[in-house]
Amino acid sequence: MENSVKQRLILFIKNKNISQSKFEKAVGLSNGFVNNISKGIGADKLQKILCVYPDLNQNWLLTGEGEMLLSDVTKSDAKYKGTYLNENLTMVRYVPIGAAASFVESLWNEEKEMGSIGVLAEEGEELNDDYVVFQVNGDSMEPGIHDKSLILAKRIDEGQWEQYEGCVVVIVYENILTVKRIKENRLYAQNFLVLSADNPGHGERRVERCDIRGMWKAERIISQRIM
Repeated sequence: MENSVKQRLILFIKNKNISQSKFEKAVGLSNGFVNNISKGIGADKLQKILCVYPDLNQNWLLTGEGEMLLSDVTKSDAKYKGTYLNENLTMVRYVPIGAAASFVESLWNEEKEMGSIGVLAEEGEELNDDYVVFQVNGDSMEPGIHDKSLILAKRIDEGQWEQYEGCVVVIVYENILTVKRIKENRLYAQNFLVLSADNPGHGERRVERCDIRGMWKAERIISQRIM
């Protein structure tokens, strides 16, 4: 049976040869946090962990894919410095599940201030204001994108909406923010999209152009490319 996020975090702590209580204290987590993990780790807690332990492979922790430790860190004697985040990460606007409603409202009215999260840019990637990190809510895009995943997405200009089909997008329509795949794009001729879930247990939905408030192309699950 595949290890859970909790089990993988416990393996990492054992690898560091420290107790869970020392780990929690070092990261600034509440006593017993590790044992109380059920489905996953919130974005704020994840950032605390990665800040103190930059050698931890975030993708391995969240999905079980790849190696536990990042090779570029473990192959050297480099130690974490307080300026790590500022020097290596770009702060990108971040919309956690709890802020989704506020983000939707900001598209109808004036922009509201959003939180931000540090993202390590891939080669050739310029993380400008067009990018947003969204936290996924639900299992409709599994197995490719798990519940609570953090996905990096790039805004699609309204004049280019007709050009996208088959890809995964974050779309705001009416008062809904959702992550779905564009199954059919008929915006040019008939002014609607058909959105579908990757999880066979979920269906599809037709969305009219007049209801669309914004669209972002999902690029990757922080360090993992979306196909």
